[in-house]
Amino acid sequence: MKESDKRAAFLGASLDPHLFTIDLHQAGDLHTALGEFERGFDRALFARVRACRVIYGVGTGILAREILNILKRNKNIVAWHEEESGGSVIILL
Repeated sequence: MKESDKRAAFLGASLDPHLFTIDLHQAGDLHTALGEFERGFDRALFARVRACRVIYGVGTGILAREILNILKRNKNIVAWHEEESGGSVIILL
């Protein structure tokens, strides 16, 4: 996917009020949050969505780092972009 196409896809996804969302920022602990991410991501893949948002919150940044490390290793992900809020990321699948 070309960079211009990625930028357009990120913009479109960020404005979509029905964007598939995985909300982790109130999961409690890291282990629980990572399990919820895995289940939510599997649902996104099963539903064949083109993009999704993961909300991890701002906190200490530990959960954000773990999620971004997972994204780097996942072959189903075309690209991702951290939102300006600093508490979420949009993923293109």
